[in-house]
Amino acid sequence: DWQVSALVSKGISKFTPYAGARLTRLDVIHRIKNQGRERKESDVDICPVIGADFNFTKQNFLNAEISFINEASFSLGFTHNF
Repeated sequence: DWQVSALVSKGISKFTPYAGARLTRLDVIHRIKNQGRERKESDVDICPVIGADFNFTKQNFLNAEISFINEASFSLGFTHNF
């Protein structure tokens, strides 16, 4: 599985919205006993992405991101920088 993203963002005080596109590809490698391995490659998917970072302090922020069209996903994360 690999992903490549191209995003643009604009920081507005403690809020940083962004938008862009993500390319995704998944390869499945299946090992068959005494027969070697079999590899299945997926197509490359391109989907739009929008999200934002919400900075609570210089060390803590919340990230929310939505991907849609070829996939429907939502991610939410909290980061603390030491």
